[in-house]
Amino acid sequence: MDKNKASKVVYFPGLNGVRILACYLIIAFHVNQLKDIYGLERLELHLLGPSSMYLTLFFVLSSFLITYLLLVEKKLTNKINLKKFYTRRVLRVWPLYFLVIILGFGILPHFAPFQFPENNILEYRYYWEMLLAFIFLFPHLHGIVFDVNTTIGPLWSIGVEEQFYFVWPFVITYFKRPVVALVSIIILFLGLRHIDHIVGLTGVENSDLMTRLQWIGAYFNRFRLGTMAVGGLIAFVYFKKLVKIQRILYHPITQWGAWLSLLCFQIFPSIRPILLEHEVYSLVSAIMVINMATNPKTLVSLENKWLKYLGELTYSSYVFHIPCIMLCIYVFNKQLGIDLDSIWGNVLLFGSSMLMTLCISYFSYTYFESFFIRLKHRFAVVKNKTH
Repeated sequence: MDKNKASKVVYFPGLNGVRILACYLIIAFHVNQLKDIYGLERLELHLLGPSSMYLTLFFVLSSFLITYLLLVEKKLTNKINLKKFYTRRVLRVWPLYFLVIILGFGILPHFAPFQFPENNILEYRYYWEMLLAFIFLFPHLHGIVFDVNTTIGPLWSIGVEEQFYFVWPFVITYFKRPVVALVSIIILFLGLRHIDHIVGLTGVENSDLMTRLQWIGAYFNRFRLGTMAVGGLIAFVYFKKLVKIQRILYHPITQWGAWLSLLCFQIFPSIRPILLEHEVYSLVSAIMVINMATNPKTLVSLENKWLKYLGELTYSSYVFHIPCIMLCIYVFNKQLGIDLDSIWGNVLLFGSSMLMTLCISYFSYTYFESFFIRLKHRFAVVKNKTH
């Protein structure tokens, strides 16, 4: 990226490629999960790595990019235009988010291909409470408070991001030391995720208290603000030109360490860091992101015109892939009687699910999202070519 132009146009190479590849790896995991729900045989996909790693990569990448854009805006204009920032977020995220909510709560559950074998949302006793949680951007409560199958489960991570970005521009604008705030968030969320273990070390044996603390731990395990804070930190490192830290992050040994760590987590599930999962995966993701985005000597580059374009389809691919998978299972297994546990059956299911997701996301981006994206650009202070 050319810094000599005061960075009124920001573009980080390779990040769109990272997003789309991470998205479709997550889709592969969800194909496997849905096979299990439908009583089909799951594949052993641990060689693809921990699925939470790719979600962590999303969070780190997103917060790195948004934080950097805010820092550039503050440098250029001596302030952050909060009204324009939130308008951009609303125009990019909310139209598709609420469209998916309408589909997931009000339309798709009425049709056979999108009904789960059991525990369907239309029969759920807390249907309206769950709908309100999604509407008010708390979809991450699904899986903690609400235990029903739904086609729109992936929206939980969108809600987490929106909550982070609700407060983060204020922190950059009004805190004299936002880096301290980021580090504090990381430490705080680490403690909250393990609060039941921490309190348990004091010898407390109150079962009701421990149950409540376990719920709090589960909530903050899902609420990934600590992960996003790591992305914000590397944005500060790059923006402030902290050369000593950059040299460490750019060093080939550091890069090899990150990629080999990912490989080892894939091959050897037993060594995955359970207690420090978010922190370790965030650090590995941060090293990958800052190198692929800003280091001319990065070990891995995903800058490619096709990946760059497909990266634009990541958001719609992510939110639409569950119903696409369900439709493929319904057609091939329920209607055509194809054995989806066979080798060719799995190839058919995984391939068709991804292809259908890609087609739906193309139409969504081209004929729905692009209208709001054009509106969003009118409120840009710093032009961003890495969407």
